[in-house]
Amino acid sequence: KVQAPVVGCSDRCALRPFQKPSKMKVFVLLAAVLAVVVAAEEAAPMANVLVSKEIMNFIAVSNRTLAVKYYINNNGNGPATEISVKDNNFEGEGFTIINGLSSFNLASLAAGASVEHTILVEAHNPGYYNFTAASVEYKPSETADIVTGISSVPRNVPVHDPRSFDRDVLPHIAEWFAFMTLAGLAVFIPFKIFNASKVRYAGVIKKNQ
Repeated sequence: KVQAPVVGCSDRCALRPFQKPSKMKVFVLLAAVLAVVVAAEEAAPMANVLVSKEIMNFIAVSNRTLAVKYYINNNGNGPATEISVKDNNFEGEGFTIINGLSSFNLASLAAGASVEHTILVEAHNPGYYNFTAASVEYKPSETADIVTGISSVPRNVPVHDPRSFDRDVLPHIAEWFAFMTLAGLAVFIPFKIFNASKVRYAGVIKKNQ
């Protein structure tokens, strides 16, 4: 029998020396890992809370009720937790809070949900008030850090003096009633006098005929 020759593996099986990966390969590997991490973070549900602050009164008058409304909306794709809204605009000497809280907390707000919060305040003195924004803090996800932001800034509101407001704006029902009464008397009394005179002279003329 003829045996096939044994082929040695001295060349193929020999240990090759270790080669360090090139800088380009390391850079490509790190970029791929970073892209995977960023994609994973973007895919995770995250909340995005927006707060709007609005002055509801069309005309503001000092020492009369002024309504301030806050709209809290989560337009993200995940629930927001530990929401805190703080408004220091009405804590000074110029205002008195009649009803509600200017600083309040919400335990959570689902994705796409919104809530409203209204307070009633009174301005002590007439003048031009520059209302400032409220601050907001919340957690966009369970593992994320606290996010801070501010609300929209409401319009500047002139606060009128109540006496000038009553004089210029109110319908003055009592004054109009008094005017119409006096005007009616001014027409009715001469008419009664004329009618009485007419009847008396008509009787005299008939008697003489």
